[in-house]
Amino acid sequence: MYEAGNYGVVTGKNTNGTNAGFLVLRDASAASTYRFTIGDPGTTLRLNDDGTVTVLNANGQFVNYLSAPWARDANNRDLPTSYSVEGNNITQHIDTTGAAFPVVADPSSECGVGWCSAYFNRTETKQIAAGGPLAATLISGACVAINPWAGLGCAIATGGVVGMAIAADSTGDCIGLFFTPVGSNPFIEPRGTAHCY
Repeated sequence: MYEAGNYGVVTGKNTNGTNAGFLVLRDASAASTYRFTIGDPGTTLRLNDDGTVTVLNANGQFVNYLSAPWARDANNRDLPTSYSVEGNNITQHIDTTGAAFPVVADPSSECGVGWCSAYFNRTETKQIAAGGPLAATLISGACVAINPWAGLGCAIATGGVVGMAIAADSTGDCIGLFFTPVGSNPFIEPRGTAHCY
């Protein structure tokens, strides 16, 4: 997707099958920190004790989640890595001391190059399943948090999201929205994950 001499960004699949972007550090001259901007200036990032990051919109509402980062060298050895946050910027720090290159690192964001995900907890899923103005507000709010211009397209797709929420709510699961440059699609997030509580 992107090359910058001693590092690059590639896309692929995480172990759970979802799309992901990965940093590839080609050699020891590659930087040890990589900064990413999440959302717009109204977005707040909260670094959690377990290394994860909670993403909040300008109203303080949960809109996304970043898993704890990981980094591995060419011998599949785990390398020390962590996040720091400032405003709506997150920096992944990677310690490549003694590493065999190339090193692969994953910021483990639920957003990647050209796509992003928004998750609704069980209460919000139930509210969306009930339909009506509250459902449209929750859905449009998630869309706008990801992309300010996406609100209208999401509002048009509310019927499909409500149908998916009904199915998820019937089994105690949650829903999420997967965004790409060409639109959004709802999906069911299983109960018990970090997103479905």
